[in-house]
Amino acid sequence: MMTAKRETPEQREALRTELQQIKQINPQFAPAYVQLAMLFIADGQGTRALVAARKAEQLEPTRAGYHLLSGEILLRMKREQEAAESARYVAERWHGPDHNEAVALWNRIPTASRPADARIRAPVQTLVVQVVVLSALISQSRSGVSPI
Repeated sequence: MMTAKRETPEQREALRTELQQIKQINPQFAPAYVQLAMLFIADGQGTRALVAARKAEQLEPTRAGYHLLSGEILLRMKREQEAAESARYVAERWHGPDHNEAVALWNRIPTASRPADARIRAPVQTLVVQVVVLSALISQSRSGVSPI
């Protein structure tokens, strides 16, 4: 769906109609709202995209990607402080790829638009792995074994 811009307006409208039908059948189906948000982005309708993305968040709040989608839309709409809040929210609650995507979003937000006291911290598991790896490297270098 990220290629929606390459589709013709007629194709996007047909897809939008199908997604509206899906919503009528099952208004709790969050992926339909995500796809609608992507279509609205492709058509330059930021406000409608954000409404659809927020609905997906509301329906499935445990999906980091839905929060990140809202953050991306907010950033495109120049609502940078709100985008920073979305990035921070995900970074503080998820690990792995979701955390990394949140950090990437955070890093694209101008520093002046981020909360003054806010930082995104690496997840505890990441810090533990870094300490273990660093300890192993130090041990190897002391013993004369090349770490590489």
